[in-house]
Amino acid sequence: FSLIEQCRTNGNVPKVVLLTATPINNTIWDLYHQLSLISQNNPKIFLKEGIFDVGKEFRRADKSDDSARINDIMQLIAIRRTRQYIRENYPDAKFRNSETGELETIRFPHRDLEEIEYSLDATYAGLYRSIAESIQKDLKLTYYNREAYKVAGKRDQMEVVKMQALAGIFQTVLLKRLESSVESFRTSVRNQIKFLQHFTDLFFNQKKLLRKEAFNKLLAYFEDEEESGVTADQLQTQLDARLQDISLDDYQSEKFRADLEKDIGIFQRMLREIESITTDKDAKLCTFKEKLLELKAEGKILV
Repeated sequence: FSLIEQCRTNGNVPKVVLLTATPINNTIWDLYHQLSLISQNNPKIFLKEGIFDVGKEFRRADKSDDSARINDIMQLIAIRRTRQYIRENYPDAKFRNSETGELETIRFPHRDLEEIEYSLDATYAGLYRSIAESIQKDLKLTYYNREAYKVAGKRDQMEVVKMQALAGIFQTVLLKRLESSVESFRTSVRNQIKFLQHFTDLFFNQKKLLRKEAFNKLLAYFEDEEESGVTADQLQTQLDARLQDISLDDYQSEKFRADLEKDIGIFQRMLREIESITTDKDAKLCTFKEKLLELKAEGKILV
C-alpha cells in the first residue's frame, strides 16, 4: 500500500520495475491488479492499442472463463528474453560487477549435459505400457466431461467442447505423473479415487456440485499436486464449502453414475498393480541414486 500511495501522491512519480515469473498465478485478476498498480488505476492505459477499458476486458475474460481474451494485453506488456536471444542480439551486453564496480561482458556458462537412461517399463515392473494405455483408452474421465452427460435441452455445447479439452489436459497430466515417478503417480491415483468417490456421494446422494471457481481450483491442484503445499483432504474441506444445488433430472444419471464407477474401478486396479513397487524396485529412483553416489566425490550436487 505504501508503494501505491507513493505513486499517487509524489510530485515526481518514481519509476517502478516489477519482476515476476508468474504474472498470472491463481487467476487472471493477479495480472489485472499488477496493471492497476502500474497505471494508478487508469482503465484506459491501453487506449492507443484499441483497448478502451482494461477492467472490462478482464471481466469479459473471467465471465467466459477464457484467459486467451487477454492475450493482446500480455503481448503489450510481456518481455521474454532467452539466453540464445541475448547471445544473438546482444553479443557485447555488459553488467556491472557488484564487487569490483567494473563493467564486464555477460558470459553464459557452458553446460556439459549428460543423458542418464533408465527403463520406464522396468520402473513399473513391466506394467508401464498397459497403464499408459488404460489412461489413454480406458478412462472416460467422466467427471471432467460431465457437461456431456446432461440431457438434451440442458446441455451447453460450448461447455461440452471446453470440458473435452480439460479432460484431454488432465489425461496428459496423468501421463506426465506416470513418467515422473512411481510415488508421484501413486499419490495422484489415490487422490483421484478419493475425490471421485466423494463427488459421487455429493452428486447422487446430496445433489450437490462444485461451483465453477471451486472446480477451477480443483483442476489447478491436480495439475500441480506435489508443489501445492495442500493435502487432498485439506483441499476437499475447502471445496465442500463451495457447493451448489443441482437437479438429477438435468443429467443422464444412470449412464453418468456407471461411467464414474468405471473410472473409479480403473484407478483402483492401477493402484493395486503398483502398490507393491517399493523404492528398492523403482528403476528410475535406483538409477538416480547410483548417479548421486558416483558424483558425490566431486563436490556439492544441486538437484
